[in-house]
Amino acid sequence: MKKYALTECRALCICIFLSTAVLFSITHYGGLRSPDSEIVFRAGLSFVQSGRLDVREEMDWKGFGLARARDGRLYPVFGPMLSIVSAPAILAGLKINETDWFIPYMARIPPSYNLTGGLDYAFFGRGFSQLDHRAHALRFLVSFFNIFIGALCAVVFFKMAHLLFASRAASVISTGFLVAGSLLWPYSNTFFSEPLAVLFLLVGLYMQLAALYSKDSVRARWPVLMFFGGLMLGFSAATHISAILYAPFFILINVFRDGESAARPRELNVVMTLSYTAGLSLALFLLGNYNDMRFGDFLETGRTAMTNAQYAGWTAPWRGLYGLLFGSAKGLFIYCPSVALGLACWPHFFRRYRRLSVILLSAVVFRYVFIACRADWHGGFSLGPRYLVLALPILLLPLAASVKNLLANRKFASLYLYAALLSIFAAQQMYFCIGEIFSYLHYVKFTANSKNISALQNDMIYMDWSVSPLTHLLDFLRGPFLLKTIPMNNYALWLVASAIIAAIIFFAFMSLHLRLRAQEKENSPESCAL
Repeated sequence: MKKYALTECRALCICIFLSTAVLFSITHYGGLRSPDSEIVFRAGLSFVQSGRLDVREEMDWKGFGLARARDGRLYPVFGPMLSIVSAPAILAGLKINETDWFIPYMARIPPSYNLTGGLDYAFFGRGFSQLDHRAHALRFLVSFFNIFIGALCAVVFFKMAHLLFASRAASVISTGFLVAGSLLWPYSNTFFSEPLAVLFLLVGLYMQLAALYSKDSVRARWPVLMFFGGLMLGFSAATHISAILYAPFFILINVFRDGESAARPRELNVVMTLSYTAGLSLALFLLGNYNDMRFGDFLETGRTAMTNAQYAGWTAPWRGLYGLLFGSAKGLFIYCPSVALGLACWPHFFRRYRRLSVILLSAVVFRYVFIACRADWHGGFSLGPRYLVLALPILLLPLAASVKNLLANRKFASLYLYAALLSIFAAQQMYFCIGEIFSYLHYVKFTANSKNISALQNDMIYMDWSVSPLTHLLDFLRGPFLLKTIPMNNYALWLVASAIIAAIIFFAFMSLHLRLRAQEKENSPESCAL
């Protein structure tokens, strides 16, 4: 029976990975649109070609995201992990490009915005013959990397939810909200560092919780799991430095534990905490050593070493506190309302894991307040609250506890309420995928500049409802390259796609409902008596 359950769980993981990858691929843009992504890509290309993480060729926007190191070279101010981990994808792209596969498809490959002429061609369709098509084709291939990272995030989230709540149905449903009902979907269609940072974060937290709460793990493996759990959190920080904000809270998870794990020997508690801290320290030491080699300072990421301008500073938090939750372009509850449902389900999580739930919620609140105190709280040109994407899995985890409670009380028909909510949330994320957020924000900026207005002054582009992507995104360019040739306007395409997703969701929930009903009949006293 145990072997059968394990096989079924593996089959679910494969199904989750493949279905997530297919969904994300359908709405994928097929290129690099953000200057952050371009800088990280160029560092990865340099890593493949020379073993260094410098950027030899600057963008037209001179100095952006780069700082000059002690060796005279320019290095990204962003974390190095995405450049390193994506190196196999870059190497594969270079090899594929040697076949000149892209020549018959040059007109269909979406332009990457930060190559010379790319944004102009995307906006106005001019300058096609002047584009470096080989460079655009390489970025097209590498841009798919985050799709598979996002699919892996879904698998690890499912395993973590199943570990904590021991319900495959509840874990699958909560994973559906992360995949189709959250910003993980549109962000996996970019080359931002957030999906990889989320993956490292989830893997580390899963290993940590497996050591604390899994009944099947061998005691001798607990410190090993803890070590790698801390290491993964450190790798998350090396991908996106803000992940380090979780470190003190995740260490507290080892100290203040719930249920049976709290009764484990104190000496084991010390060993596990030290193991976790050792793994985290190793990753941070490697990151600090990388900083020291470049700038002569363990703590210098390059952001204060930039010669052209200071990257960001501290500010009064009031604008950020409001903007991160309700801002017209950055509000978490507006651009990812599924987190409100997750928060509504938090009491179910609290009743099962009191200390763990309090620590995790405290970690998210601290992250929210810390980011609000930064001048770059908005995360620049991006969709919604970019710096809160790392909080999404934590905020959606309570959904599994709520669904499990619903199933335990045999309220199977109430599953359709979750199906309806997931359909609504998925329709919204589909809206964000069909519209092309980066070109839209550029359009708002260019239009404001033509009127001698600075769209960035006082965060107008992020706080003014008259230019909110929430209401105007589909009025501009279409994003997914696979959907560009469909002969209907963006709004019609969005409605059709949303209807298809809703039908799939309701079919999946109906199948689950029927299966649970069948299992209930099989386990009834009458069937046992027969």
